[in-house]
Amino acid sequence: MEQSIRTEQGTLYYTIKEERITITTYHGNDTEVVVPAEMNGLHVSKIGKKAFMNSRQLQRVSLPDTTKKLGEWAFAYCPLLKEVELPKRKLIMGTGVFLGDKQLSHIVLRSREKDRGKDTDWWSDCTKTYRTDTAVLLAVLPAMESGEYLLDMKEAGKAEWFQAWDACLLKMLDEPDEKGYTDMILCGEEDLNCSLDIFVREKRKKKVRYCFLRLLKDSELSPHTRQELKDYLMNHIVGKASMETWLVLKEEKGHLKEYYELYVRLGGLTEENYDATLADLGEKQPEMKAYFMRQHGEMKGKKDTDGFAMFQL
Repeated sequence: MEQSIRTEQGTLYYTIKEERITITTYHGNDTEVVVPAEMNGLHVSKIGKKAFMNSRQLQRVSLPDTTKKLGEWAFAYCPLLKEVELPKRKLIMGTGVFLGDKQLSHIVLRSREKDRGKDTDWWSDCTKTYRTDTAVLLAVLPAMESGEYLLDMKEAGKAEWFQAWDACLLKMLDEPDEKGYTDMILCGEEDLNCSLDIFVREKRKKKVRYCFLRLLKDSELSPHTRQELKDYLMNHIVGKASMETWLVLKEEKGHLKEYYELYVRLGGLTEENYDATLADLGEKQPEMKAYFMRQHGEMKGKKDTDGFAMFQL
């Protein structure tokens, strides 16, 4: 029999089986939900299939240390969901747990109470930057092609996990940009009015976003992979045959200082494309434009530098 417990602005419904609790459904308008570890003296061990699906106001959710399983589509299509906090333990993950959560930016891993203070609890000793990088890279996996298998909360943050994440990205970069277009047409999605040119452009933009993100969240990033990502980004700047790196920066990330500073350090702004870059910006992104102008002025004022080499990674 289904029972319920009130949240601040909603209700959690649950069932009891074999002295363990499964959250079956949530209804309400909470922006944040903290699922309790116990109800009626029993552990909450599972978030059921579609339990939080389509929760329109939910922005943050925290699950207890007792959680062992997240059912299929448990948090799918939550349009405002930004952060999920999970225990750093082995979790059984259903298909599409975070499907369609376009605002998801952090899957935060928390050391379990029973592990805190142990010599083996290396996670609690990791730097804040290291844990943040892991949280951000975990959060993009649901949208990354073939990335869901890396939603392993116990292994996430280990050197081998970062290597697997990078291998997934490098494989994506190597794939032809046209891959998937024919399947889309055959599946009857041609009414989306998506030409091959548009499809390829969007595929490249997706690759660019992941490259930017990994270079900014660079824990355990090898020199070889760093160079691969840099090369991909610099192949799509102003003055190249395709400019998806520049388009992503201008249209999506130009208000973020860390992105445009990285763009310059990588070599995206050159003496040859400086005028064209500023002309394309026009009146958009004034802070980024001002930064570009300052960097260009500094470059001009240095006699013993080679172009923008001083800003290279």
